[in-house]
Amino acid sequence: MLNKFFPELTKPIHDSLQKLISSDVKLSLYVSGGCSSILGWLTLLGGSSKVIAETQNLYSRGSAANLLGYDTETYVDSQVTRDFAIKAFTNTQKYMYYEANDLGFEQNRTLGVGISGALRSNYERKGLHHAYISLVDQKKYVTYYINLDKNKRSREEEDYFIGYNVLNLINTPVTETPILVGELFENDKITVLESMDTIDLLLSSLSTSTMNIIFLPGGKMLANQILKKCVVIPGSFNPLHDGHVALAEAVAQKFNLKSSDIVFELSALNADKGLIEREEIEKRVKAINERGFGAMLTHRPFFYAKNEYLRNGYFVVGTDTYKRIIDTKYYDNSQDIMISKLAEFIRCENHLVVAPRVNSQTNQLETLKDFPIPEILSNIHGLDDFRMDISSTELRQKIIEKEVEKQ
Repeated sequence: MLNKFFPELTKPIHDSLQKLISSDVKLSLYVSGGCSSILGWLTLLGGSSKVIAETQNLYSRGSAANLLGYDTETYVDSQVTRDFAIKAFTNTQKYMYYEANDLGFEQNRTLGVGISGALRSNYERKGLHHAYISLVDQKKYVTYYINLDKNKRSREEEDYFIGYNVLNLINTPVTETPILVGELFENDKITVLESMDTIDLLLSSLSTSTMNIIFLPGGKMLANQILKKCVVIPGSFNPLHDGHVALAEAVAQKFNLKSSDIVFELSALNADKGLIEREEIEKRVKAINERGFGAMLTHRPFFYAKNEYLRNGYFVVGTDTYKRIIDTKYYDNSQDIMISKLAEFIRCENHLVVAPRVNSQTNQLETLKDFPIPEILSNIHGLDDFRMDISSTELRQKIIEKEVEKQ
């Protein structure tokens, strides 16, 4: 039936579409400047809703800038195409999380595809006829460059050719050397411009376009997600200990939440201590996952900024952290600025749960009752009956002492 609407759908193209529809992929695809035909192929084929989360044809400069959050002089570009793919990847995950309403949702191979191209037009194009294609899934990111033999095909034929090759790249493991498929001419070429692990790609943009990276037990990874009704425990977790786990479970029980709703948040940038090394981040994330909890990596050292990635949830802190949250030192020594920043808790409908801690200097137990509560923090709860006297600092010191004894 598709051939009635798309006479260009040869058997190889149709077979590639059927292979994709039969796979476990869930993808979003964003296109600019070329390869529009693939959008029609994908959305009209029976069963495509099982595979397609979203498609967008970003045909104007304004629509592309709106998606990316920045403007650029050209949208036929490897960086732009990469950012299309990252957006497509994280949005696919966002839609799956929204539908499941549970961080523990079943996740297939989540794929983001970005395409930008300059193809034959109704005027003589001075530049190249070419396209950039970026793919991002949970494990790998790669950008391909396709150069077309100029003026050997019509505009439609160039579009079909790129579309067929995009399908082939989606269906082919990214570890394999790419090859072009379809009728080829002498100057048709495909090359790999950039390739890396997805985690490295996301880490490189953690301070800019990537809001968070969430590592779940079992190896699943999410990025740029706004969590809903979760327990988020920020800290350094150096190391994670039984007190952290007991606190998380106590809060989840108090507010009737599941263990899969518990996320330990680690900021790659500490407001007082600076950047954390990559190797150290991996070690701490692994320790959290081994306990059966999610680990979230962010670049939000100041507490008020953490509201960006949580809605109707619970931030859990000790009194030592709470003291910093209400300390004007972190708000340019301005009470007014502090109040405006703390208003984010109300806007995002987030709660603040404060657990008692022993003051390391006075050796006295401190609870929420010992500190002022700004009126703006109406959604605040004291966990006064909880004790967490284990100190990560003391545990680190004991580990160091044991290492010294071994030597």
